[in-house]
Amino acid sequence: MNQPCALVFHGSADLYGSDQTTVDLVMGLLAAGWRVEVALPHTGPLVEVLERAGTVVHVGSFSPFGRATLKPKGLLAFPFQLGASTLACRRLIAKVGPDIVHVNTLIIPAPALAAKLARRPLVWHVHEIMERPARLAQALSQLVGTLADKVICNSKATLAQLNAHSSKVAPKAVVIPNGVTSHPLRASTEVRKELNVATDRFVFLFVGRLNAWKGQQLFVEAAARILALHPRALFLAAGDAPNGQPHFREAFVEAIDSHQLGDSFRWLGFFSDTHALASAADVAVVPSLLPEPFGLVAAEAMAAALPVIAAGHGGLCEIVVDGETGLLTAPGDLDSLVQAMESLIESPERTKQMGQAGKRRQAELFSVERYQAAFLGVYDSLIRPGGAS
Repeated sequence: MNQPCALVFHGSADLYGSDQTTVDLVMGLLAAGWRVEVALPHTGPLVEVLERAGTVVHVGSFSPFGRATLKPKGLLAFPFQLGASTLACRRLIAKVGPDIVHVNTLIIPAPALAAKLARRPLVWHVHEIMERPARLAQALSQLVGTLADKVICNSKATLAQLNAHSSKVAPKAVVIPNGVTSHPLRASTEVRKELNVATDRFVFLFVGRLNAWKGQQLFVEAAARILALHPRALFLAAGDAPNGQPHFREAFVEAIDSHQLGDSFRWLGFFSDTHALASAADVAVVPSLLPEPFGLVAAEAMAAALPVIAAGHGGLCEIVVDGETGLLTAPGDLDSLVQAMESLIESPERTKQMGQAGKRRQAELFSVERYQAAFLGVYDSLIRPGGAS
């Protein structure tokens, strides 16, 4: 049999959660003998990572949905943009000649349409829970159910959202949780020395983009409450605002300053080595205001043996076992978050036990190896005799 080929369309060129899962997918396919080419809407740090892995990267053949698409001018231009992107993707598919087309986000319908025009098996990998605009969420869900040969969801929560809008999704759907790599942990004392954090401080860690729903403002408010009770607490935050949205960064800095947290709150901006930060921390906090489709940050924290305090909705409920690997809080509720944080800072032994339980759960359910093997099974089912054509 000739070497099978996958053409992966991904909607970003950054190195955040879904971008890293794209790298994991590609690495698994390459290791299994597949030829993989990746199409991205624009250049960015992901390009270098993929090319270094041995993948051909095509830049600029389509446009994802964005905030501008939903504005009046964007809506008027959208049909023409979609048509042009679909034709460009169709040309790329003809050039590459893939056995499978993999569309790696809900918000890029053009390559999915192109795959069906080219009569290629289509795997549509959905990473989002889209609730608004409701009509757009419904239209995209129906498109997924109509066009895809296989629908991959990163959690049961993501699948439930798609099922709410389209009855065609469920028969094609497979839930494949994201996987994370367990990196060797550095000595806490070593990392804390580099960060100028005293060894006797209890460190809460927030990692995530600064946007409207990750809950960074809630984390700041909780930090102020905790510090009033526990002055040896310290708070680390890593992550920055998306390109073109500096107001989230400005609001975050203003919140930190207004609460007068001083050196007890450190915002590090975009920080590439979050594994080192995990080595320095005692607890990870994921206070998302809207349901996370999965919650990769939580699984990464568990891989580092950190208990996770997480908002109790969406995919986070499938990752964190309340009272065993961390604590689930009422979404957006400051009192609930503070209570959970205080309960762990007052129980260091329980905190360590939860961290170890989380590490075992991550290794069992959320490993990269398990994630890659599941995708290989889906791919093989589509290209073997009797699969989709």
